[in-house]
Amino acid sequence: STTNACGNVTATVSVEVDTTIENLSSSASPNDTICAGGTITLNASGTNVNTWNWSGPNGFSSAQQSPSIANATVAATGIYTVSTTNACGNVTATVLVEVDTTIENISSSASPDDTICASGTIALNASGTNVNTWSWSGPNGFSSAQQNASLPNATATASGTYTVTASNACGTSQSSINVLVNNSIQNLAATATSNGVVCSGTTVNLSATGTNVNTWSWSGPNIFSSSQQNAVIAPATLVNSGTYTITANNACGSQTAIV
Repeated sequence: STTNACGNVTATVSVEVDTTIENLSSSASPNDTICAGGTITLNASGTNVNTWNWSGPNGFSSAQQSPSIANATVAATGIYTVSTTNACGNVTATVLVEVDTTIENISSSASPDDTICASGTIALNASGTNVNTWSWSGPNGFSSAQQNASLPNATATASGTYTVTASNACGTSQSSINVLVNNSIQNLAATATSNGVVCSGTTVNLSATGTNVNTWSWSGPNIFSSSQQNAVIAPATLVNSGTYTITANNACGSQTAIV
């Protein structure tokens, strides 16, 4: 306040005394991973803050406490930093944001093959682009969160369909594979019509039986061959006389029988 003969005049000044910035935190919503085309909302909170300043990928900057980025693209993926200031100094916090695109080229396979012998290992393989998480499910309650999962000492109960689900912020995609676990071939036998004696011009019926067989293969005289379990030769002639061999195969090996 100043005074002279003409009167007095007053002036005021506002003084703010800051304390240290506390409890600064940053986050992104609706999540720190979003699908391309969505909106990234950056959130910051803290006490005793005078100014806010965000910076991030693709030249992003904002002086708002909680700014938004609409129609986000993959180029918006990265670390966003909020810097807060007051008279006592500045404090920063960061948040990592990922912008996903649609999952593509999802596929599944089993190695060394989709058919294995019991006690072997089933190796499940998955591939695809833009995938954040993997989830396998299958027979016997099997589950795994690995991209490439293994089942050691597999038994026949592990036979069935295995499905991998790939996920990201844009959604999910699935792929499936059928796996067969074989036990050893058993009880293989071969028979022919009328105990193997037929009249020329009639039909020879070759029959095979056995358990745990995946494929059959007949061979015999006159360059005969067939991949059927039960084969037919019609009409039979003298050149069809001789020994016929059935070979049964599965992942554990092969066995033969003759007639």
